[in-house]
Amino acid sequence: MTFVDLWVHEEKTPVPQKQIISKMAENGTKDFTAAGAIKTLLLKGYLRKTNGASHTVCYVQLRRV
Repeated sequence: MTFVDLWVHEEKTPVPQKQIISKMAENGTKDFTAAGAIKTLLLKGYLRKTNGASHTVCYVQLRRV
C-alpha cells in the first residue's frame, strides 16, 4: 500500500497491476501473495479496479492506510 500511495501522489495516474506486483517481488513477496494482498485491499475498500491505457488492469487509491 505504501508503493500505491507514493505512486498516486507522484504520478497522478492509476497504478498498473504489473507495477504493484513487480515492486512487491523486489521486496521478496511472491506474485500469488501480491495478488492476494491486492484482492484484500479491494474488498476492504482501499483500492478500486479500473481499466488503464491499452486495456491494462490498474488500481485507484480510495483511502489511505
